[in-house]
Amino acid sequence: MRTIQLYGRLPDADMQALEGQLIDESYYDILVEGPEDTTVMLPTMEPLFVVRRQVVPPGMVQAMLPSFRKAAKEGNIHNRGMAIGNAPTNERVSQGVVLKNYPHLLGPDGKIMSTGNIVGFWEEDLPRFPACRLTAFAAWQTGHWKWMQQYAQLAAGVFQENAPERYAVQLDWTQRTSQDWIIPGTCFTTITVNRNWQTAVHQDKGDLIQGCGVMGVIGNDRHQGLYFTYPRYRVACDLRSGDIIVNNVHEWHANTPVREAKPGWERISIVMYYREHMLQCGSLTEEQQKMEDYRNTYPTTPTAKGKAGDVRA
Repeated sequence: MRTIQLYGRLPDADMQALEGQLIDESYYDILVEGPEDTTVMLPTMEPLFVVRRQVVPPGMVQAMLPSFRKAAKEGNIHNRGMAIGNAPTNERVSQGVVLKNYPHLLGPDGKIMSTGNIVGFWEEDLPRFPACRLTAFAAWQTGHWKWMQQYAQLAAGVFQENAPERYAVQLDWTQRTSQDWIIPGTCFTTITVNRNWQTAVHQDKGDLIQGCGVMGVIGNDRHQGLYFTYPRYRVACDLRSGDIIVNNVHEWHANTPVREAKPGWERISIVMYYREHMLQCGSLTEEQQKMEDYRNTYPTTPTAKGKAGDVRA
């Protein structure tokens, strides 16, 4: 494995000015590409990211691809913060909304190209979700959810091998959390799936600060660009199908635009993490009771649809 040492960084003021902005390839000087596993070190000698190449076999990619594709396509622009770009959030994905506020999510044919979803477990979020819950896709698409859990288990092994100290901290948090909210065999609670999406400059919020985000890419590699970029350190990584990166998601990051895309191109990024507020969740039974009590106390308040006791989004 090769190691790249970084020496400079942009000041906080410069990065805050970039929040929510789309960036191009002028925001990096170093591009990590090629087949070699690589560790990129911060000026403080802490790792910024470790990328492992082709750890997911092509056969497994093809088997899992339909599940992640379906998850992404059934999502909506909601709770995505600045990752979607500096425009109003909490909006359903529709042609009109995307055309007005998010033109970078449209393909050359003018149709919606980029979609995303949050799958797995999520904390209480009043008033609509007064209890911890399993998200809708995982609750209703159980077959696809099983494939996604298998992918997360593989990624957890990459995390443990390449960032053992941070893995140990995150594992400790998961062990102190009700196992009803942990993806089995992992130290993750939640998965974000993005398809063909250039994310804007942002920092991930709500994830365990002492832990790591772990991201994989699957698809068909019929494109160039969409480099995963840390503009503060002017470094980017070309992630291809089968790669997994263990990275610091609390640093400012984004994607560059897609270019040289061939017909039918597809790049799905899969981000796995631990939501630190999940530590306060009770058991599934306790959270279902909390949902029931809330609905009985506030019967006119809109909450998640479903029968009493459902804990879903």
